[in-house]
Amino acid sequence: MKIDVKTLTIEELDDLILRAAQERDERKQPMSETPPSIVWMANSPPWLCDAFGDGILLRLRHPGYGWTNFMFPRNFGAALCSALLCNLLGNTVANAQPVVAMPGPAGTSGPTH
Repeated sequence: MKIDVKTLTIEELDDLILRAAQERDERKQPMSETPPSIVWMANSPPWLCDAFGDGILLRLRHPGYGWTNFMFPRNFGAALCSALLCNLLGNTVANAQPVVAMPGPAGTSGPTH
């Protein structure tokens, strides 16, 4: 089934994106742990960060995907903060590699209650 996205309203597009993301999440095929080449990215997106339960909630607004929500355990948030600072300061550690941290279980998602 092919959908002509140009005929959809913004609300219908948002719903389609959400349903497609939920379907991708439910598929048995694992997602690659290696990010693909950057094809399209948001430059300086609006963001929010706040405590959420026992973790940290990071919300980023992408112009195409809308608001995306990520919940990290506190120790993962600390690792993310460290990686951001390291890159901000120019990877001051000799031969520093990009940090990819995937707390287990990787890719867990779904509604929060």
